[in-house]
Amino acid sequence: MVSLILGLLVALGGVAPPVAHAASFTVDSTTDATDASPGDGLCASAAGDCTLRAAVQEANALAGADAITLPAGTYTLTIPPTGVNGVETGDLNITDDLTISGGGLRQLPSTIVDGNALDRAFDIDDPVSVSMTLFVIQNGAARDGGAIKLTQGALTLTQMRLHDSVATGTGIPNGGAIAAFGDSVVTIDDSVLSGNRADSSGGAIWNEGTLSLTDTIVTTNSAGLDGGGLRNGGLTTLLNSSIVSNTAEGGAVGGGGVYNTSGATLALTESSISLNNASAADGGGLRNNGQATLTDSSVFLNTTPSGNGAGIHNVGLLTVSGSTISGNVASGDGGGLLVASGEEATASLTNSTISGNQAGDDGGGIQTASGATMTLVHVTLALNVAADNGGGVNVVTNTTVSVQGTVLDANTGANCSGAPASNDHNLDSDGSCGLGGASDQNNVDPLLEPLALNGGPTQTHALPAGSPAVNTANPADHPPRDQRGVLRPAATPDIGAFERSIVDLDVTIEALPPGLIDLGILALELQVGNQGPDDAQRVVLRAEVPDGVELDNAGPGCSVGQGLLRCALDDLPAGASATTVVLSLNLLEPGAFDFTFTLTAANSEATPDNNRLAIQISASVVARAIPLLPGWNLVPWFGPETPVRDAFTGIGDALSAAFTWNAAAERFRAFNPQLPDAVNSLDRLPTGVAIWILISGEEAIRWEQPDGVLPTRLSLVAGFNLVVWGGGDGVLIADGLGAALAGAESVSAWDASTQGFVTFRPALPTQLNALESFVHGLPFWIEVASPVIWSQPSP
Repeated sequence: MVSLILGLLVALGGVAPPVAHAASFTVDSTTDATDASPGDGLCASAAGDCTLRAAVQEANALAGADAITLPAGTYTLTIPPTGVNGVETGDLNITDDLTISGGGLRQLPSTIVDGNALDRAFDIDDPVSVSMTLFVIQNGAARDGGAIKLTQGALTLTQMRLHDSVATGTGIPNGGAIAAFGDSVVTIDDSVLSGNRADSSGGAIWNEGTLSLTDTIVTTNSAGLDGGGLRNGGLTTLLNSSIVSNTAEGGAVGGGGVYNTSGATLALTESSISLNNASAADGGGLRNNGQATLTDSSVFLNTTPSGNGAGIHNVGLLTVSGSTISGNVASGDGGGLLVASGEEATASLTNSTISGNQAGDDGGGIQTASGATMTLVHVTLALNVAADNGGGVNVVTNTTVSVQGTVLDANTGANCSGAPASNDHNLDSDGSCGLGGASDQNNVDPLLEPLALNGGPTQTHALPAGSPAVNTANPADHPPRDQRGVLRPAATPDIGAFERSIVDLDVTIEALPPGLIDLGILALELQVGNQGPDDAQRVVLRAEVPDGVELDNAGPGCSVGQGLLRCALDDLPAGASATTVVLSLNLLEPGAFDFTFTLTAANSEATPDNNRLAIQISASVVARAIPLLPGWNLVPWFGPETPVRDAFTGIGDALSAAFTWNAAAERFRAFNPQLPDAVNSLDRLPTGVAIWILISGEEAIRWEQPDGVLPTRLSLVAGFNLVVWGGGDGVLIADGLGAALAGAESVSAWDASTQGFVTFRPALPTQLNALESFVHGLPFWIEVASPVIWSQPSP
């Protein structure tokens, strides 16, 4: 066996790899060990393993943007001491541009980096660009940034999970998961930050730089002082994200979900702040001391058991449009919103709903304080409760409060305590607001329907056909659209946040192929239409993407976040021809996959039953029969990642031995079926791996494998790599190599019938090369002079 391995190396011509200037490393050990010789281009500990720490050391030492691949497994940091500004111990200090890619989150086992309560996981102190995707960071512990600290530079997190880390220690520990300082830029997409804690501020995130969250959930985090989920001291934007069930425990400031400090800027779009708690202070959902803008967002079910402003406590500049503040409960004043005293405390609400909030004292919906300024334009203020004054709004003396085109209805403790200034065309159901505009309606019931999703991204109170609020707003002065995005008619707009408009949407699908569908790419064509009577605005198609399926391509307007497909379509005129939506799905594994497509618009729906379409796609397992001849065979593994003994079940007693090549460590991993698993170094077969198999006996056999999709993006190290061609058949070797591998030394495939190699060398004339073209699934050795990412053409 040893002679054969040596023979393979001799036949290929062994060379020492040169020093890399931009490299890719695949970690092959979950142990925590340092690199034997950082900067030599080899990720190898003293034991020859490529560990995560060794890979980061090599990436730091080599110039250029490097990449690290982390297969499934738990990578636990174990080397003390902590607090040292270096990568050799404690956390992993990143000092150069780097991308770290894990093996995924949905499948088990997933990829996990565990701080082991020893230190945080990653520390970025240099002006570099770092991207992390598809892995978990857990159990970190440090004074600032329990999982990650970013002093400067740029950090991008995509499909990540950061949980159960803590900012603790001496001083003022901030940022249970992430601490980002003033010169930093953090972008988080399709991720979850949960169960983290900061002894001081920012249970999940403490930000002084620029922060962006998209399709991200921040949940069940806590802070000893303020900002249970997020403490923002810089510029933060949230898009389609949720701050939910976080807690701020301190008695001075609060902000159970978010604390936006003085001078900071916060912008939420189609996002929510819900179920958060400021247990001893103000602002159960949001405490705003800076500038905050909420657009098409929801603030609901937040609490302040010992304070004010359960939904929002505003001390700065607050702008709310197209949003709903509902179901928040304050023990003191301002169940939904409190606008604090002082000239800097200003709130402007347009096309928004404040409903079902409660205050133990004053201002069930809204409480104002002396010196505050607030304007309400086309707002619906309903069903709020105050134990004392102003169930809807409490207007105290020395405040500037105005209402225009606003509905005030059915608030307990009166719609108003104190008199707001009327800019006309309002409706006050109990007459308590003292409105004196020529077109104001006092003591009139608007006949509001219950709070519900009536189209658009937020809940609203719909108006029935007979409501006195319909068609009675100011035709000369009103927002062009309502809270949901429905166009208001210029001549006859409605009072309040809701504009009455009816559509009838439908969604259908072109016929699916009958029976089982092969793994890989499947195109779906959906037809969406609107039968009217009104034009439909803000039409959105949604569906949950089940495990085992990825969205390959969905065209403009479509995206996937937290496993949900969302396609923002154009407005649909009434009676217009159907619009086609083409979705390209990648079926990754066999099984029956259920999809329910839901079509919504900002408008109210006449017949919602035809807005939903349920289909089931059954993906097949197609077996591949791999011929194996007596002697040595070099073959690919098409199936999913599988324990090696399970994968070889179909070969039986004919299997004598199997080997795979570890290019980074320049050594083979071996499996002998006669030896215990603990002795074998080869334990699993990942999809697309090339395998040397020795078959005993004198007869050929067939190895039945599950079919799968071979990877076409490969990371090659300097020297010899044993890989599989994932592209199509008949591709000329030179064309397949392309410009990226034009300098490859050689490509060598194995001919099992002759027990010898067939080789292509770019430097030789075509007629002298025995190997001419690639076929799908061809395993081969390739020798390159320096590390490279090779993207093969898709089959």
